[in-house]
Amino acid sequence: MRSALGQPVSVLSLNEMTWGKMIQKVRALTSNDPLILLSARKDMSGARKSFEQGLDFVLRNAQCPVFQSGELGLRSGSLGGEFIDHFQQGKIAGELVLDIFNGRDIQDMPVVVPNTASRYVLIMDHSGSSA
Repeated sequence: MRSALGQPVSVLSLNEMTWGKMIQKVRALTSNDPLILLSARKDMSGARKSFEQGLDFVLRNAQCPVFQSGELGLRSGSLGGEFIDHFQQGKIAGELVLDIFNGRDIQDMPVVVPNTASRYVLIMDHSGSSA
């Protein structure tokens, strides 16, 4: 697989490997190989880790920058990116429901575009502290 820039891309899926094998592959990455962590909770053998345990396991073994797709692990040593702001998303949904309860016709309501409930966050905290 190749990126839009033509660079090779590897997918490390816990659906296809154990935690041990995945960590071997993570340890082989260099500081020039960005890692995008989408999820790390259950491996192919069924071994489970909480979100925090999976993130910590990857961060302790990675020598490369780790980006993630969710806000939960920020300030844990990973780098930020574009996230869905779950608080804002809930606020927008609640306002829409309230409008419906107050009699507004759904057909008259605007479509909520994805950018409304997302934001860019870049936090570089290599210490892994929660500060």
